[in-house]
Amino acid sequence: MPKKTLKEIAQEANVSAAMVSQILNGTGRASKDVRQKISALLHENGYRPKIARYPFYYLVDLPYVESAGKTRNILQQLSGIERAFNEHNLTYHVEFIRTDPAVDQLKLILERKPSGVFINTDARFLDEACQMCATAGIPVVQIGYDTENPNYNAVVVDGFSGAYTGVKHLLQKGHTRIGIVRFLAGLAGVNSHKKFAGYTAALADAGLEVDKDLVREMAATQGEPGWQPARVLIQDLLALSDPPTAVFVENSFISLSLLYPLPSDDGQIPDSIKQLEFIHFEDWPLALAHDILSEKLFYPRFESRFICIDWESIGVQAAQLLIRQVNESSSLPEILRISPALVQIKGNSRQPIIQ
Repeated sequence: MPKKTLKEIAQEANVSAAMVSQILNGTGRASKDVRQKISALLHENGYRPKIARYPFYYLVDLPYVESAGKTRNILQQLSGIERAFNEHNLTYHVEFIRTDPAVDQLKLILERKPSGVFINTDARFLDEACQMCATAGIPVVQIGYDTENPNYNAVVVDGFSGAYTGVKHLLQKGHTRIGIVRFLAGLAGVNSHKKFAGYTAALADAGLEVDKDLVREMAATQGEPGWQPARVLIQDLLALSDPPTAVFVENSFISLSLLYPLPSDDGQIPDSIKQLEFIHFEDWPLALAHDILSEKLFYPRFESRFICIDWESIGVQAAQLLIRQVNESSSLPEILRISPALVQIKGNSRQPIIQ
């Protein structure tokens, strides 16, 4: 039994009883501090707000995450979700989807009547799970890379603005011959088009057109040792009669042979590669790749620039969006695209680059 009545809680929080009732039922407006204070008092006295009566779930396509090396960014997203949920005294469960097809496991989860569901955009069952949640009236938020499905809530990376920021930085440094290496493998191809649009827009703003000679595409699989194909593409660009002075690499899965020596390099990346100015989109796979290769974490010894994704912040905003959707029972999808930041990395230190 609750220790105090709602009226007594209202008196202790110095608010109206109606305000306490509204927060308990997931309605009404209050400042963050007031909401936290009332929520804490409700929790202490055994009241469960409407939003907390059923669990939240984060659905993970476990086989894909393991094979694609996505563990690190998933953990950072979960850290952000937990941070936001702690403010509301909410909890969530991570559910690893292992079965194929996933529908049987998804049905069991939805039978628990979750308050809301997070689904990573890389999940192979994404569309199926979103449709099942919509049919069951369960709010869902897509979280991760950009989504091709605008019918459901999403907090995703803004690939366009990230690419635009990186290429604009190169232009501001005086580069006019800027190459691009595109990654069209698997799901990455979806985001590649948006990043290429950002590259194109930045050039257009500087009065430049895309030079097709400076565009290289890579469709290699993730398992190729050292990503030697990316090195070949860069050497091909350098062999042009009018080569680029800078290159934008739109997915750092293909950056390994540009940042780390290949076995044939005798421990040193060729000067022709080091003298080019690169900007790489995101950096998390590099740490993971080296961790796998040598069981030791490090970043490239020379200075490198990355468009870095703040996965924890994306997790926070996804949690806040899902809470809003549950509280307000909105039927209109809300899609938030989060711009990544341009960061300079040297050794283990990283510094934001102010534009």
